[in-house]
Amino acid sequence: MKFYYNRFKNNFSDFFNQKSNELREFNLLSDRDNNYLPDVNFDEHLNEIKKILDLILEGKVTYRKYKEAKDSVKALFKDEFFDYWELSIGNDEIANMSPGKANLALLKLLIELSESNCPILIDQPEDNLDNRSIYTDLVQFIRKRKENRQIIIVTHNPNIVVGADSENVIIANQNGQDKNRENKSFRFEYVNGALENTYANKNENVESGVLFSMGIRENVTEILEGGREAFKKREEKYGF
Repeated sequence: MKFYYNRFKNNFSDFFNQKSNELREFNLLSDRDNNYLPDVNFDEHLNEIKKILDLILEGKVTYRKYKEAKDSVKALFKDEFFDYWELSIGNDEIANMSPGKANLALLKLLIELSESNCPILIDQPEDNLDNRSIYTDLVQFIRKRKENRQIIIVTHNPNIVVGADSENVIIANQNGQDKNRENKSFRFEYVNGALENTYANKNENVESGVLFSMGIRENVTEILEGGREAFKKREEKYGF
């Protein structure tokens, strides 16, 4: 348990004449580094609150113009306590983690501590994570947790869609973004299905619209992998 000393001091001290010496002796009102969060000694804290209240009630403090005692008492008792948590994985503390790794650590913590059975919605959990971490940490976590709860993810990363073995892939396309990816009827169109859904539309009589001209697997390859050519180029470069 911590206490916002600086916020308390700035709010409370604003009521009093700064030339007055009555309140300067109190530890609660001392100047502190904003990054310094000392543990609260509740006995000392309570004792100082009582002493400050006595000074106010006895009229021994000097107020600024238009400031009133009742408002200063409200400020004195304002709740500035907060729970302070420290999180570490192995020897790596969250304050020293990259933003992506810290987000992943918090995501795991929130889901593991939750007792809810409702679906989990996550928007681009791959942000600020390298692909190795995405596959070895994030994807494996998703595969484990989806056994108990439905997980719905917005992502642009193929490792999550393919590696986490998505049961249902929903693909969206906005008309006008790319002349090679035009919709059939509407500005926004969607198709969905499993990764096993695969075909390439070569029949001119079949309905138009880029999303409907190929299967889910082909759409995923096109959008997330950069297309078949890009996929094969990487395969060649890596020598797989």
